Amino acid sequence: MTGSQLQTAQDRAQSAGFTNLSSEDATGQGRAQLWDRNWRVCSTTPAAGEIIEDSVLFEAVPNGEKCPG
Repeated sequence: MTGSQLQTAQDRAQSAGFTNLSSEDATGQGRAQLWDRNWRVCSTTPAAGEIIEDSVLFEAVPNGEKCPG
């Protein structure tokens, strides 16, 4: 889901059965994600392919910003 619009990634995760979704500013600035459609996923925890139960953390930045490091 990396590179996807945050809202799209959340919708896909819910469709796949994940129920505990959260997101945060990938830059560490703590900015609020008021409109998920205006944010892009940089990474997920756990990472793609890792075994998880039902929770996913999306780290995202506003559209037009680069993902950190």
